[in-house]
Formats: sequence, structure tokens, C-alpha cells
Amino acid sequence: MAALGVHRHRGRSRASSSSGCCAGAAAACTAPGLALILGGALGNLWDRITIGQVVDFLLFHWREWSYPAFNVADSAITVGAALLIVDSFRMRRPESQES
Repeated sequence: MAALGVHRHRGRSRASSSSGCCAGAAAACTAPGLALILGGALGNLWDRITIGQVVDFLLFHWREWSYPAFNVADSAITVGAALLIVDSFRMRRPESQES
């Protein structure tokens, strides 16, 4: 039930007041990370199917230096992968059995 913002605490339910995907102990970055990766991949796939190529429209440069062009779908994939990496380093506590 953590995805809905409700956490169990000593047999009682309470609403979560934390915001952000990695804020609470019960919240995880896995679901948002996978959603961003899947959304970005589907966005790139849609471009590939409908227009035959992925349109990269964000290009940053400064003097002689330029960063490779990318799009919003690429950014979503990158952020999703970063969330999964952050989640892999988080310490997990085993859930206690309540009677």
C-alpha cells in the first residue's frame, strides 16, 4: 500500500506525508524508475515507427564544445536508470512480522 501513500505502523494505517520517490523507507525508486525507462523507450519506438527516425532536438553547446543531441525520451530513460541505481544502493530492512 506504500504506492498509494498509506503506510502500516504498529497495526494502524496512516497517510504518508513524505514527497518524492525515495523519501520514505517504504517508498522505492524502482517503480518510477522503470516507468520512466519504459515511457522513454516507448516514446523513441513511437518516433521510429511513425516517422522512421528518432528526433533529437535538444542540443547544448558552448564555444567549441557541444553535448550530443538528445530528446525528452532519452532524458526519461537516463533519469529512470539513475533512480534504479540509487535504489540499488539503499539499505533494505526486513519487514517485521506483526501479530
